Amino acid sequence: MRILFPYVACALSYMSVACVLINSIEATSVCGIMSLQTVAAAAYLVIALNRKKKRRKPRWWRRQLYVGGQEAQNDFLNKLIADDQALFRNFTRMSQEDFEYLLEKISPIIRKSDTNFREAIPTRIRLLVTLRYLATGDSYASLMYLFRISVPSISRIIPEVCKALIDVLHDFVRIPDTEDGWKKILKYSGITHTVLERVMGNTSSCKTQKTVAAYFIITKELLALF
Repeated sequence: MRILFPYVACALSYMSVACVLINSIEATSVCGIMSLQTVAAAAYLVIALNRKKKRRKPRWWRRQLYVGGQEAQNDFLNKLIADDQALFRNFTRMSQEDFEYLLEKISPIIRKSDTNFREAIPTRIRLLVTLRYLATGDSYASLMYLFRISVPSISRIIPEVCKALIDVLHDFVRIPDTEDGWKKILKYSGITHTVLERVMGNTSSCKTQKTVAAYFIITKELLALF
């Protein structure tokens, strides 16, 4: 399906994710904790909304802010864990147990090797940066000062970790396979319009629910071929 209908598959996935996020937002706002389902859904949306940017040529110098960054990162994480469960939950929106579960699942995928020029950012920090971004929507610049990691590095880390989260949590976000499932998404068509436009790169708005409904019918028929 990804080979034959990549855009259709992506659009369907991201629209179903919007419904998942809507259903979980009330519970998240009440208890302040992200479920694994919410993490998976948010990761899908980050990949959908991530824009390709022209990369600059690497520069072999480091700002003073980043010097000793890994030691500061480890010290920060150790203090965060050692302090108390409530602080860790507030920072990551999940328990330490869920954090360790995710870390174990995605570490083989996101682990990087050291180079002659610098040490790789640890997998724990990579996951922590991403979870903080998913939980708060902080800007990359804000995360840079918090974790002492450059914005270009953060802009690579977050999509990479989100893709890994999608791979390991794919069972938590499913494309609807029933008519009722599609109706449930259509109920929130005002939000799915925005998601559809961003995913498909369309500048024109879907002005009626009939237009959206027709789109779902067509894509459902395409999926029925597999």
